[in-house]
Amino acid sequence: MGTDVSLKLGLLLLLSGCASSSADIVPSYVSPLNYQSYDCEQLTMEA
Repeated sequence: MGTDVSLKLGLLLLLSGCASSSADIVPSYVSPLNYQSYDCEQLTMEA
């Protein structure tokens, strides 16, 4: 069990080192008209 936790922690640290600042991410506009006819299940699938 300890090895499993260590592996997960190591993976988490490795992936967090690759994350960039949210200030560096350029937003892009997506029209809400594309999704206005979707129901909750379809929106969940898109997310």
